[in-house]
Parts: sequence; C-alpha cells; structure tokens
Amino acid sequence: METIEKRQKLHEYIDSINDEKVNALFTILKSNNDNSYQYSAEDINMFYKRRERYLKGDSKSYSVEEAFDQV
Repeated sequence: METIEKRQKLHEYIDSINDEKVNALFTILKSNNDNSYQYSAEDINMFYKRRERYLKGDSKSYSVEEAFDQV
C-alpha cells in the first residue's frame, strides 16, 4: 500500500471513530513527534566527566560493531 493510500485510509478511519478515540490517537501521534527532550544538568555533567576520562586515556570508547561483538 502506497503512502497516499495509507493517508486516505487514515482520513477515513479518523472520520468514522468517536471523539475519545480521536483524542487518544492524537495523543499517541503527538507524543511520537515530540523531539524536545532536554538533558538535565546532572546528565550534562556526566557527559563532561566521561569525555574528560576519555581524553585522559582513563576510559575507552567502542564503535557500534565493537559494542555488538561484546554482547
């Protein structure tokens, strides 16, 4: 099914459901599209500490492939 067909089916579905389901669907779609996450000050400090350890040679980083190989 092509995207245009999916859009049409979604329109038809939305037009046929009750308000409660419309609101639920809207909430799901909005939450999946909300990319406004912000790191806390604690998270940012942790990132800086990890970076410093890496730059000093006290810790090692891994590529994605290396990380998967360790599992």
